[in-house]
This record gives sequence, C-alpha cells and structure tokens, in this order.
Amino acid sequence: MAGSPGSSPQGAIPPGVFPPSPARPVRRGRHRRGPTARLSRWWADGPLARVGARRRWAVVGALVAVLVCLPAAVGALPVSAPSVAAGALLTRINASGPVAFTGYAVSHGGLNLPAIDLVGGQVDGLLSETSRLRVWWAGAQSYRVDRVTAANEYDVRRDRGLVWVWDSGPRRATAMTGTPAVQTPEPPDALPSTLGRRLLAAATAADVASGRIHSIAGRRVAGRSAVGLAWSPHDAGSLVNEVRVWADAATGLPLDVEVDAVGAPGAYRTSFLDLRIGPPAPADLSFDPTKDRSADVESTPPDTSDSLTPPYQLPASIGGLPLRSTARPFVATYGSGVSLVVVVPVDASAAQAVRQQLDSPARPPVKEPFGMASELASPLVSGLVFTNRDRGYILAGTVTRTVLLRMAQQLVDHPPVSLQQEQAREAQEQARLAQERERRAEEQRRHDAALPPPPAPAPAQPAPAQPAPPTLTGSTP
Repeated sequence: MAGSPGSSPQGAIPPGVFPPSPARPVRRGRHRRGPTARLSRWWADGPLARVGARRRWAVVGALVAVLVCLPAAVGALPVSAPSVAAGALLTRINASGPVAFTGYAVSHGGLNLPAIDLVGGQVDGLLSETSRLRVWWAGAQSYRVDRVTAANEYDVRRDRGLVWVWDSGPRRATAMTGTPAVQTPEPPDALPSTLGRRLLAAATAADVASGRIHSIAGRRVAGRSAVGLAWSPHDAGSLVNEVRVWADAATGLPLDVEVDAVGAPGAYRTSFLDLRIGPPAPADLSFDPTKDRSADVESTPPDTSDSLTPPYQLPASIGGLPLRSTARPFVATYGSGVSLVVVVPVDASAAQAVRQQLDSPARPPVKEPFGMASELASPLVSGLVFTNRDRGYILAGTVTRTVLLRMAQQLVDHPPVSLQQEQAREAQEQARLAQERERRAEEQRRHDAALPPPPAPAPAQPAPAQPAPPTLTGSTP
C-alpha cells in the first residue's frame, strides 16, 4: 500500500535515525584496465582468496625458489679435490680418452660465424650458438652424441666402426662410408672431454717448466670435484689468450673448458651439467635406421684411390707455420700450439662461391697485394678466401689477420703443385719418351734396310791331306 504524502514507505528507515554517510565515488572494476588491474582482481577474487590458499602457494613458491637456486648452491660447495701438480694433471688429462661416461653438456660460443654451404651446417651452430649435447660414450670407436635444438635433433653415432649421422628435420640417416672432402667440427668435437684433450695435446713440457701451464683453483662441475689447469700460450700470432680446463679429480676427464680470446674473455665455453662415470647401456649405442620406414637412409660414396689423393701437393710450411697434420683430401692444417690454420686449396669457381656467401654490406671484400679477397673476423677465428688465376684458397684458423696474409702471399708467389697436372705432365713425358724410342727404332730399321746385303760367305776349302807316317820294317840295329 502506498503511503500518504510526507510519510515514509513501508519498511523504510525514517530519516534522521542515522546520520547521513559522506558521499564516496563509486569504483567499478570494469573501469580499471591493464595487467595491474587484472592481477589485483585475481589476487582478491581468484583461487588465492580462499582460506589457507595463499599459505599453501607460499610454500610451493618457496620450494620452487629452492630448486632454482639448488644448482648454484651445489656449485658453491667447497671442493674436496686433492692438489695436483700441473705436469701430472696434464698427463692425466691427455690419458683420459678410455674413460666411459654418460652425460649432458652445454656449449656456448659467441663467434657469430656465417653459414657456408661448403663447410656444412653444424659449424656456425656449434661455434656461434648455445648447443645442448647429450652423450653416451663407451670409447673413441663407440659413442653417441645428440645435439638438441628447438627445431630438430642432430645425432652422430659410431658403432662397430661405422659412423651414422641422423638429422630429425628431414628424417635422414647417412652412413659415413667415405672420408668427406672437407672435415668440419661435429657435435662430438664440442664436448668438454674432447675439446679439453685436443687443446692440451699441443702443450709441451716446456710450457709446464716455464709456468705457461699452471694449476688454478678447483671447482665443482656436474656435482663432481674438479681440479683446474690454465695454459697461457703467449703466442703473438694467435687469437687465443688463455685456455682453462677443469678435470675430474678421480679420472682426469675434462669437465669444463673455457677459452679466452685476445681482448674477448669467455669467447667459448663448454661444460658438463650432468655426468655419470661408467659405460653406457648397449641399447643406447645401437642404431638401425632401416627399422623406421619413414626414415631416408643413404650413404656417402666409399673411399677410392682418387678420392683419397689430395689435388695439390702442399709445402712443408706456409708463412712460417709448419705442416701440422697429414694432408687429407682438400684439407691440410698448419701451426703449432694453439695456433691452427686450415688450408683448403680448391678451384677458382668453388672459392668464388664461398666469397659470394661471405661478402655483404657489413663485410665487404678487401683489396690485398695479391688481389681481392673476402675476410672473416671473430674473437677466436679469422678467415680469408681468395682466388689466383685458376685456383682458389680458403684459409681459416685461430691466428691473426697478419698471419693469414703472410700465408696467402706465399701461396700466390709459390703455388702448390697440382697432383693431377703433375700426373698428366708425367703421363705426357712417358708418352713422349715412348714415341722417341719408337722413332729411333724405326730409323734403325730404315737404316738397316738401305744397306747393301752383306757378301755371301766363301765356301769352305777342304783341309789338305796329311802324309801318312812312314812304316818301320826290319830289326833294329
């Protein structure tokens, strides 16, 4: 029933009973926008608003923080490794090849190398990016190393003397039955165990005696106590300033490797994050891609006498650097210690194709005394590609640009002998000598035919008859 005029409606509070409240602006959540407003509403009205929810989530957050900080805390634990003399540790590292293990390693390089088709697709990734490597290592003749990226997986497996390469992108398995013309770094080369031994293999007893190789403080790597060794080569022609290797105190296996370039510390590092010493399970090493019907299985051409014969006979030294390794097809290495240069003599067309991939507005070609060349510069690797007449050369290594220019000038002034041309020259010389012998034999035959026939031999005269001896008769006086 409606009230009379001037009276309060039924159920309403008469005015004056409570003092009027001050006017406040109405705030509605829908007028507040942005991530801060959404977070505030979630905190006030979300699942954490229930009784005890915030306490439980606080406990979960504390556990997550502990787990995140656990690796750093473990790494900060004191190292209980015995002190080892530098010379003894160097010997143990070089002898750690037979150690079997299973682990997970991460390598990082900031070299920013361009991708070049001639040298394969793994070089720039291993040296310029962060690589995650899973490894099962039973020995130098039996291992499996997987390089895992966000896009695919690239595996190198060696089993029963055969090397398989698996690329999960195109699902292609390749049996490496032949020696590649240009051998480039693969995932096994980026492991701390492999790289550490390879770097320190060039060290000598003189480096230990002079103090260039010395012990450094140990550290904990992959939960294991590791002892440290540093090598400062002091080579004016090298880009390497110092190499540091931390090896397992029990086995001598390199666990952590750091390489400092001149003016660029921490240019490359590879380290184990997880490691278990002991032989891996045989099932982890076996590989049979034929069981996967979706896999594309192929093989490289087998080695032949022609494929194993290098096209050029390179000299014993170039630019003052001695020949370091036996020349393989198309590739030879020069240098000593941490100074290493790869020399690849090719034809001019192949070198020109590499130059087209190197040249860019940020990396234009340069003019040198021997002609135009394309350069590659990074903290640890420098490169030079150029052509000279019908030949081309690719030089790359851990040396300065001055060393590469000196080597290039010698290659131009004294070109290596082409073995194919030398063999063709020898074949032509043998053919010329054979023709000369045939010509002389023909002249001799003609000369013999032009001579008058020799006179017939005189008939043999009968021998004169010999008188018969006298016959004696009668008695003797």
